[in-house]
Amino acid sequence: STWQPGDVWPDGHTLTIPRDAASGPYKLEVSFYYPETLELLGQPVTVDYIVVRSEESPSASVMAPVAYGDGIALTAAELPGQPWEPGEEAAVRLTWQAETAERGRYTTFVHMVGPNGLVAQFDQEPFGGFFPTSDWLAGVPVTDVYPLELPDDLPAGEYQLFAGLYEPATGQRLSWLDHGAAAGDAYPFATIQVR
Repeated sequence: STWQPGDVWPDGHTLTIPRDAASGPYKLEVSFYYPETLELLGQPVTVDYIVVRSEESPSASVMAPVAYGDGIALTAAELPGQPWEPGEEAAVRLTWQAETAERGRYTTFVHMVGPNGLVAQFDQEPFGGFFPTSDWLAGVPVTDVYPLELPDDLPAGEYQLFAGLYEPATGQRLSWLDHGAAAGDAYPFATIQVR
């Protein structure tokens, strides 16, 4: 109540992250509230993100980073054991990393493709939109989960998994790069056996 227009009041808060905090992104939000009622003064504002990391899973397959346009790279993949079974859900975990300070807001995807085309897919903004690519922190890995629902009648055989990103408004995919040149719009990161 004593602040005047134009005054700047440096302030700070120390946050302790619990040891058992789940790994993943967290928003840092700022707000004010009325002490008598605890009612918020307007909506909280997201000022930044932090990413809590746990030890990497020993089953994660670290790969040479696959660069995509707009400064995003795919750096690791973790897959359920093989062979996969028709009718099951296979949770694929991918680790991405922003390599530049600014980038667009994209939808990520994992597609499973067989001899007759697409058989399963999962497309989403990272963490269901909670941590969009435009807010990723440069140099900080981001691991997200892509549950693939395999059809009950999926024939046995070999299938390819592809990963990529696209502009949600237009569907335009980012190219992955091979020695700086566009090499395709979906990177084939794993081969799966279905029995």
